[in-house]
Amino acid sequence: MKSRPILLVLTLVLVFGAVAFAVWKYPFDAPASPGEAAEFCVEHQLPEADCPWCLPSLLIDLGFCNGHGVPEALCVRCDPRLEAGFRAEGDWCEGHSLPESQCVLCGAVLPEPPVVEESSALPAPAATVVPDADGPRALRAPDPACGTAGELVQLRSVEDVRAAGIELGVVEQRRLSFELDRSAVLAFDGDRQVLLSSRAPGTVAEVLVDQGQVVTAGQELMVVDSAEVGEAKAALQRQRVLVELGRRDREREARLLEAGAGTERQALEAETRLAKAELASAEARQRLRSLGFTDEALDQAGEEADRVPRIALRAPFAGTILRRPGGPGAAVAVGEPVFELADLGRMWLRIDLREEDAGRVAIGWPLTLEVDALPGERWTGELDWVGAGLDPRSRTLPARAVIENPGGRLRAGMYGRARIQVGGQEPRLLVARESVQWEGCCNIVFVPEGPASFRPRPVRIGYAVGEQYVIEEGLRAGEEVVTTGAFLLKTEILKGSIGAGCCEVEAPKR
Repeated sequence: MKSRPILLVLTLVLVFGAVAFAVWKYPFDAPASPGEAAEFCVEHQLPEADCPWCLPSLLIDLGFCNGHGVPEALCVRCDPRLEAGFRAEGDWCEGHSLPESQCVLCGAVLPEPPVVEESSALPAPAATVVPDADGPRALRAPDPACGTAGELVQLRSVEDVRAAGIELGVVEQRRLSFELDRSAVLAFDGDRQVLLSSRAPGTVAEVLVDQGQVVTAGQELMVVDSAEVGEAKAALQRQRVLVELGRRDREREARLLEAGAGTERQALEAETRLAKAELASAEARQRLRSLGFTDEALDQAGEEADRVPRIALRAPFAGTILRRPGGPGAAVAVGEPVFELADLGRMWLRIDLREEDAGRVAIGWPLTLEVDALPGERWTGELDWVGAGLDPRSRTLPARAVIENPGGRLRAGMYGRARIQVGGQEPRLLVARESVQWEGCCNIVFVPEGPASFRPRPVRIGYAVGEQYVIEEGLRAGEEVVTTGAFLLKTEILKGSIGAGCCEVEAPKR
C-alpha cells in the first residue's frame, strides 16, 4: 500500500519537469502588438515585406526570374508561398497549377517552323476559318467592351524603365511563306464513289463484270430476274392496248356526231375514256423508268419481243469495280448494295490540322503529299475544304484536298504527310511573341507614349511564325512596342490601381 504514494509523487515530478523543460526550450512569444500584426498580409498569406501585391516595388527591386521568364517577386515556381496570393486574386489555373496570367498552356499557340523563304507566288486565300469565342484564347478578336485601352502605365522615371529591363521592338512587315507538316490519309473521292443496288427485288440472272474491272458510264453490270419488272411490263402493255382502243372509239364517235347519228355526250365520254387510258399508260411508263429503263428500252418494253421480266443494272459513271455480288441465283433486295464503283483517277486526302491551324490555313492553299508506302514520290494538290468544328475526341480540325491520281498508284487508306504551303501575296505584320500578353479579356501589346509611359493596345493574332506572331488587327508597320518587360507592364494593368508603388495606372476610360 505504501507504493501508491511513491508512484504518485514520481509521476508529478516527471510531469512538472517536462513542462519546465518545454518552457525553457520553447518560450512562448509575447502577443504581437498592433504594429507587428500589420506586418503580415492576411489577404495574400505572406509577410508584407514579401507581398508583391502590397509592395509592388518588389517587382523592380527583385528583377526577373531567368529560369521561368517572369518577375522574381511573382514566380510561384520559385516561391510556392505565392500560390495563396494568386488564388486570392482569382488568378489561378487549376488545370496546370500555375497562375492564369503565367500559364502558357491555356490556349497557347504552338511554335511553328521558321520562315523558309520570302515569296509572292502563292495565291491569296479564298476563305479563312475564324475561331469563335470558345476557341484558343490567343486567336480571339479583341472584345469591343474591353476598357484596357483606356489605361496608361506610368513609371516614375526613365531610370525605373531601365531598371525594369523594358526593351522596345519595331512592328515588321514582310511577305511570309512556310510549311505546315500534318498527318493525312487517302480516301476515295466521295463524289466519285458509289454503292449500287437493284431497283427491283429478284434473283441474279447474270453478272457481266468482275472485281477490279474498269467500266464505262452506262455499261451493264448485272441482269436481275424480277417478277415486279414483269408485272410493270405487262401493265404498260395493257395500257397501250386501252389507248389504242380509246383512239378508235373517239374517232368512231366523232364520225357518228358529224353524220347526225351520234350525240355530243357520247363523243365526250369517248374522249374521257381515251384521256384516262393515256394517263394510265404514262404512269405505267414512269414506273418502268423508275426501275432504271432507258427511253429506248421503254419503247420496246411490253412488246411481244420483250416479255422477259429482267432489268439491267448500269454504271452511272466510268470507274473501277471494287465489289461485285454472288453468281446467278443469288437473291437481290431493293436497297441492298451489290456493286461498289469508284473513280480512281482522283482521290481525297483527309488531313488532321491542329487547333491553332484554324487561323492559318485557307481554301486554295497548295500542298504536296508524300506517302509512306511510296517513298521518294510526291503528288500535288490544294485544300478544297476546311471543317467548321474540331473533333471532340482528338481536338483536331479536319480538312480535305483533292489529289489527281492518273496512274492509279495511290490507294485508299494509305497514310502520308501533307505539307501545306502557308503564305500569300499580301505582306503581314509581325511582332515578337513576348510582346503579346493575355490580360484576361484580350491579347494586348504595350505602345510607348512617352519616355516612361506605356499604353496597352488590344490586338488580334493570326498565327505563330517561329518566335513571332502575325498581327491581323491593332498595329501598323513601323510602330514601336514593348518586347522584354511586357509581362511586367501587364501585371500592373491587372492590379487596377497601384497606389504608392513603383508606378501608377490611370483609371480606365470606360
